Amino acid sequence: MVHINAPTLHDEPHVPFGGVGDSGMGREGAQTDIDHCTEWKWVTIQAPGAAHGH
Repeated sequence: MVHINAPTLHDEPHVPFGGVGDSGMGREGAQTDIDHCTEWKWVTIQAPGAAHGH
């Protein structure tokens, strides 16, 4: 997740991953499944006019 020009949120995705029938292995959703299928990334964008390093 990337939030630009917005406050930091503590909102992990609470959605099913996977498919049904022949399209996947069913529905997952436990935190370990989400951790296995995602990668953490930190993105910071400096606001226009903000002082660098302050």
